[in-house]
Amino acid sequence: MSVLAHEVTHYQEHHIWWLVLWQSIITVVLFSIFHLIYPALYEFAGFAHLHDIAAFPLFVLIFTVISFLLNPVGAAISRYFERRADHGALELNRDPETFISVMAQFCNRQLSVAYPHPIIEWYKYSHPSPGNRIKFAEKWRDARQDA
Repeated sequence: MSVLAHEVTHYQEHHIWWLVLWQSIITVVLFSIFHLIYPALYEFAGFAHLHDIAAFPLFVLIFTVISFLLNPVGAAISRYFERRADHGALELNRDPETFISVMAQFCNRQLSVAYPHPIIEWYKYSHPSPGNRIKFAEKWRDARQDA
């Protein structure tokens, strides 16, 4: 039920459409940056024409570097929506113990790291780490018990 409630929250809050929008914006930014810098880089690399097929590796290199630099933006947006869905799952289901159990099972079955280094989570993770999701559910539970 916790997983279903999480997915229902994604649906209710239109997260897929928001992610499509954000990814589109990031893609436009990626191409805009490329458009600004590629003439100078192609000229520096000695290519006379932008359509020269020999310049394709340079094209790939530039896009790889820009994508590497923009990756944290997409990951942060995705984590935000995942956190919203986790909150929605807790609100809909009102069973934080099951949610915590599911997160622990995901961690154990997938042999994932519960608490990765914060920089790795910031840069790479599209979802909050299992440990942080468990902490979030515990805080949610404790806030409900105090109220």
